[in-house]
Amino acid sequence: LTLRNGLLTALPERFACLGALEELSLCENLLTSLPNDFGRLATLKTCCLLHNRLRSLPESFGQLSALEHLELAYNPLVRLPDSFCELAKLCSFYAYHAAIEALPDDFGALRSLRHLRLDSNSIQRLPPTFGQLSELEELRLGENMLAELP
Repeated sequence: LTLRNGLLTALPERFACLGALEELSLCENLLTSLPNDFGRLATLKTCCLLHNRLRSLPESFGQLSALEHLELAYNPLVRLPDSFCELAKLCSFYAYHAAIEALPDDFGALRSLRHLRLDSNSIQRLPPTFGQLSELEELRLGENMLAELP
């Protein structure tokens, strides 16, 4: 499903009923939040939400068990829910030019992660588990507030 360059400010509460959806691109809209049951999109593999107005993700986000590729760049996203660390198949995560201040403590549980871009955020420290991301091939952390690495 692709709905790019629009004026969407919200998704209908029944959006998660699209249970067979594998690809979702809602880039360049005006979304400020996602439905609480967004995590019910159990077959979703690719999710692009670039250039919206998302400040947070619902706690159910970690239930996206098939998710492999996620783009959240250019959103005023301040934090990720703790459940984010349950995205076991996540290979690519792009959240550059956001407003993320900290990563969940268990971020290192994302062991399938190969591409990670968190540049241009407000991250002050990385969780101690960060070193467990042994599959990383690409890591961009520039333009943050990091004073040390774990």
